[in-house]
Amino acid sequence: MRKLLIVIAIVVVSLAACSPEETDYEYSDLPAGDAAHGEELFTQSINGSVACSNCHTLTGGDSAGPTLENYAAVAGDRVDDQSAEEYTFESILQPSAHLVSGYSNVMPSDYEEKLSQQEVSDLIAYTLTLGGGEGAAAEESGEGDDSVDLYIIIVRLIHILGMVVWLGSGIFTIAFLQPAVTGLGVEGQRFMQSFFKHTRFEIAMPLSGLVTVVAGALLFYRVSDGFNSDWMGSTPGIVLSIASLAGLAAFLHGATMIGPVTQKTTKLMREIEAQGTPPSEAQMSLMRQLQGQTRMQGQISVGLMLIAIV
Repeated sequence: MRKLLIVIAIVVVSLAACSPEETDYEYSDLPAGDAAHGEELFTQSINGSVACSNCHTLTGGDSAGPTLENYAAVAGDRVDDQSAEEYTFESILQPSAHLVSGYSNVMPSDYEEKLSQQEVSDLIAYTLTLGGGEGAAAEESGEGDDSVDLYIIIVRLIHILGMVVWLGSGIFTIAFLQPAVTGLGVEGQRFMQSFFKHTRFEIAMPLSGLVTVVAGALLFYRVSDGFNSDWMGSTPGIVLSIASLAGLAAFLHGATMIGPVTQKTTKLMREIEAQGTPPSEAQMSLMRQLQGQTRMQGQISVGLMLIAIV
């Protein structure tokens, strides 16, 4: 229990550290921008940075980031009391400050180190030439095709709900259920017989894990623009890759290590129920052994799941 609380505390501190940091300079400090040069920079990788065009289309197509079609027409209205130039400046250097609905915080946050002030200014100047037309009016009025956002929202909701059930079940089991059952002795075994018989817990937990992993894989594919190599090598790409691998490892660990133990436990409980007499000493010894294995393997799986949600 103490180890679990320590892991949870580490996760909370890590999440708190993810808030956007202040930049070393303001938009007003930038030199005049060159839109023509900004157009060239838009498709280039500078100092190892991911090119803007890898994640942002100019034609309304689907990608890891929101399209910049008609960007100039809407940028000035995204955040109250911010001009289009200020909003774009902050979006480049502090991408987590403002997220477009339906998209995750996956944009690299190191452009302040990768780009010079002149290059930032040139990119701002270029993006603010992308505007006008009927598409802009539709976006401003809330009309138009929102299927991309809807897809992301639905899959993300499924992913979150699956994770809540999966992780919640794991924490409930190792932090509350198993200690209580162990403390009750024979009565605890009777409770577990009834619990597994009437709840189908051994099915719900792996099923929620499968839903979480599949939904996460779909989100990862969309966010990474089809596993784009440049994006995968960026800081967000590396972080999300580690989290995804941790989630997959948690699921596989549960399927290969916890699943067989749970099946043995369920089989033993059914045997005890069928015999109509209190469990023998040998059966109780085997039950305690199986519970110990479940507790140890469960802690490993929960630890991997906590890494995945960071």
